[in-house]
Amino acid sequence: KIVSLLIAQPTGQPMSGLELHAALAGQRLVFGARQIYHRMAKNEVVFSVASLLKPGHLDPAAAEDFQTPGLTLFMVLPGPVRAADAMRDMIATADKLALALGAEVYDAKKQPFTPSSARELQQDIESWARQHLPV
Repeated sequence: KIVSLLIAQPTGQPMSGLELHAALAGQRLVFGARQIYHRMAKNEVVFSVASLLKPGHLDPAAAEDFQTPGLTLFMVLPGPVRAADAMRDMIATADKLALALGAEVYDAKKQPFTPSSARELQQDIESWARQHLPV
């Protein structure tokens, strides 16, 4: 199962690379494979953060000249930590990144991600985990 969230400026303004990389580092995300950022646990990827611009690269070495219309956070389940815990972390990280960047969080359908959307997504993940993962 793949779960994703988007972060973008409501005005459509691009995000600058320097601000972006500072916000990503502030959330203890690690730059790595595929030239994107990751939340790591037990040396495995819990979720990843990429630019909305293909191919998604977020190279900190190019931060000064970099801009992107937004970010995508995505997770492939099952992962190295409990699905519900990973989802809570991804939602909290998206909220903190959006706050740091003066942006908004959106769901995979590009609709505003509200507290009720977060509850629905969390319930969906918990239901999926009950059906697909051993206890």
